[in-house]
Amino acid sequence: MTPLVSIIIPTYNRADLISETLDSVLAQTYQNWECIVVDDGSADNTAAIIASYCKIDSRFQRFQRPKNKLKGANACRNLGFEKSKGEYLIFLDSDDLLEDTCLEGRLKIVCNRKIELENELHVFNSGLLIKGHKSKVIYNKSLNEYKSYLEMFLKTIVPWQTSAVLWDKTIFEDVGMFDEEFQRLQDVDLHTRLLLNGTKIIRVNQVDSWYRILDHASEYVTDDKLPKIIKSHVKYINKFYNYSSRNDSLISTKVMNECLKINYINVLKKYVFKDKLICFKQMMLLNKQYKILGEKLKFSLWCLSLYHLLGLNKSKGLGYYKLWGQCFN
Repeated sequence: MTPLVSIIIPTYNRADLISETLDSVLAQTYQNWECIVVDDGSADNTAAIIASYCKIDSRFQRFQRPKNKLKGANACRNLGFEKSKGEYLIFLDSDDLLEDTCLEGRLKIVCNRKIELENELHVFNSGLLIKGHKSKVIYNKSLNEYKSYLEMFLKTIVPWQTSAVLWDKTIFEDVGMFDEEFQRLQDVDLHTRLLLNGTKIIRVNQVDSWYRILDHASEYVTDDKLPKIIKSHVKYINKFYNYSSRNDSLISTKVMNECLKINYINVLKKYVFKDKLICFKQMMLLNKQYKILGEKLKFSLWCLSLYHLLGLNKSKGLGYYKLWGQCFN
């Protein structure tokens, strides 16, 4: 049995890294694959590099995101899916890598289990690519402190990254594909819906893909990018707060709300109060809508915001750090 696997890669200005990613696809020991690369409008040499691979091997296909589709990796992934013909899917980021035996190893396991259970997906381990080298550090987090993967995603503690999943095409379609309105948290949203749909996750403890830690990763959390991050969290919390699962035994609305409250507070701590109260009003409007926080904590946060507005948040001896501890510790 040699099913076709569609490897879908969204890309934007990756001329410095995408060759390595495409080489890892080309090196696969399993041969029945197609690789669909969707360019999000790169301004560098990315398009020319992709075109060169299409000439080398017809299994590579290049598409451009149409102007009538929202900009972003989500629209590119969905377009890649629409163009795909494979029975199985892997969504690979354009700076990450597959191990040479990735497809062969995944299909060997999945095809052996196919007759056992229909609504299940296999998730494999990913190693970290640090300074361009394969490390011994595993990306995927364990469940040591958590009751379920679903609770982890609701708290945005991500237990696996996008390319770790071998998707059955019908399951991806049934779960609703990527939400193109998410600028961040697209994988968190997708996997939350997947788990709420009752899909069983089969973990396979073998590293067969590599998640790149970029040297300039801190640039993804700059002040100009913070609104996108925070608004994505607002959208995510708004989407699942007071959510009623079709399967009450899976997770209760109360537990979901408790997890999302932790998410909400972490966003305030990590992003909103980082320095400039970015999106503070949007976060407080979200609280007003759902009453996520108790009155005491809400009052403390407003007081904390006043320190920031008056420029006293870095002054010692004025009670700021004590108030911070009451809110976030």
